[in-house]
This record gives sequence, structure tokens and C-alpha cells, in this order.
Amino acid sequence: MALSALVLCGGMGSRLASVVSDVPKPMARVQGVPFLDILISWLEQQGVVNEVILAAGHLGKIIDQHYQAQRRFSLSVKTVIENERLGTGGGIVNGLQHASNDECIVLNGDSFIDVDLTQVVEQHRKSMADITVVGRMVADANRFGQVVLATDSNKIRAFSEKKETHSSGYINCGIYVMQKSFANGVFKENRFSLENWFQDEVSNHNIRFFMSDSDFIDMGTPESYSAVQSFFNAAERVAAKQKT
Repeated sequence: MALSALVLCGGMGSRLASVVSDVPKPMARVQGVPFLDILISWLEQQGVVNEVILAAGHLGKIIDQHYQAQRRFSLSVKTVIENERLGTGGGIVNGLQHASNDECIVLNGDSFIDVDLTQVVEQHRKSMADITVVGRMVADANRFGQVVLATDSNKIRAFSEKKETHSSGYINCGIYVMQKSFANGVFKENRFSLENWFQDEVSNHNIRFFMSDSDFIDMGTPESYSAVQSFFNAAERVAAKQKT
């Protein structure tokens, strides 16, 4: 059964504005290639989804024009542009209305972890989770905020906010599996933060953690954007895909 992928691309990218200001953050070049191209190519190679929905906002027309102008992906790629800022949660609600499938993978458009999506979906179904969150253990979890697990399972007990102190822990890597029908039933607001919703509602739902040991990178700051350039050879990744 194919899934829909919803990529959240609506952020303002204010922390990255000193190095990327003329395009939306997910379109920032990584070794000459728009990061979204890398992400869509990776989704295509995974063989789990049959369509990609780009939930765009700030400078969203640039994203829309880019993917209208090229058709190199076998996946259906469509852009949904927000008329107002909706937050991560509102972006999910708005974007999922355009999904053709009930089961969906939601991804942040400014981070990457090379997880096996087939395994994530299998765990999601087996545990009958409402939402499955992909994450990993890192040495400094407080830059991201920590995920607190139950002592006897992979059920998420709490999401903690970012802290000034430094300690290891589990983090949310920005990939989720959820049903469109679930989202429509529990997300009652049009504008809200998914991260805040997690903190408020985690105890009311079956939210599970998929543990990955893959390297994780995000490009939320100029420093991390610089690190993305050497994280992987993006140009070679896309070129290899085009040859297959």
C-alpha cells in the first residue's frame, strides 16, 4: 500500500537569513543542488510513497515554479501554498487535505536522517500507533529538546523543551507516520505548533518512537547549514538517481 509524503516547507528560515535569504530554506543549495531535490530523490528511492506534497509558505511560489518546471521524479510532486502562517501543525492539517492516501509520512523540509521508511511504517502498523516519531540518541539532546520514553516500551511519555544545559538523550528527527483521518479528528485548530501539541497531548494518544542509529543533520542555523555541505555529496546523490 502506497503512502503520501508531506514535506513541511513553510518556515520563515529567520535563523538562516544571513546565508540564505533569496529562497525558502528547503530550497537552499547543498553542493549546488536544492535540498528539496535531495529529499524527494531519497523518498523516491525508498519506494514507500507514490506522491509528495510540499506544504509551502514563505516564498512558496519559488518552490511551486521549480517543481512545475521539471518532471524528473517518478513521484507525483505538488505544492500547496499557505495563505497565512499556520505553524507546523497547521501546515500538516492544510497539506494533508491534498493527500490521496490515508496513511502518510510527514517530514521536515530542512533536516535529513537516512532511515528505512519501510521499517518505520511496519512498526507504526504493528504497534497500532496514532503517530510514530523517528528519532535517535545524540550526545547533546538539549539543543533540540528531548523525547522521554516509557521505561518498558517505545511509547513516548513526554517531550521536553530545549535547555541551556548539555546532556545526551533521545531527540525527534522530524519524520512522522500518521493517518490523515487521525489528524483530521484530533487537530482541531487551523494554526498551531505540532511541537506544542506534542507536549500538551502526548499522554492522551499512542505516540511511539522509532529508534534510528543513522546520522542526523538539520540546517536551522548558519553553522549547521555549513555542516550540511559536507554531510553527504548531494550532487552525486542526485546524479546517481538520474542515471537509474
